[in-house]
Amino acid sequence: MKEAIDTSEKMDLETVKSYAESWRSLGSVPFNLRHIEGKFSKLLEKLFSQLSLSKKDKEIVIFQSQIDGLLAQNNVRKLDNEQLFIRKKIDEAVKEIQQLENNMSFFSNANSSNPLLKSVLNNIENHKENLEVLKLKIAYPLAMLFFYSFFVKH
Repeated sequence: MKEAIDTSEKMDLETVKSYAESWRSLGSVPFNLRHIEGKFSKLLEKLFSQLSLSKKDKEIVIFQSQIDGLLAQNNVRKLDNEQLFIRKKIDEAVKEIQQLENNMSFFSNANSSNPLLKSVLNNIENHKENLEVLKLKIAYPLAMLFFYSFFVKH
């Protein structure tokens, strides 16, 4: 992987995913060597960032790779923590959108060229895009856990 990054070799999504899959197939990293896992994750994120994907797609692919790693390690505690963290972020995003939309009532007489109005509308749109990504993220581990518990354990 380091050679691929250093040579600026053109990567595609499947190649990067195959690196991650190869890593996971090696098994779990011993606790005293967990820094190696961190180094691998940083290299993997660097490879994902070099792909020609949208920001949203890169974020989802990186997240899916992390979740797949946690599933491969059978790390239910970290999966639960990640799910709780995402749920909290979803709640925060929903509340922020509601607050901003509520504040829009103060602009009832404002011109559409008003910079403050434009800023609020842009902020709402950004939060909605973030919320969409968070919803995709929360759906992925749930689907993977179902798949894992139904097909792998049976």
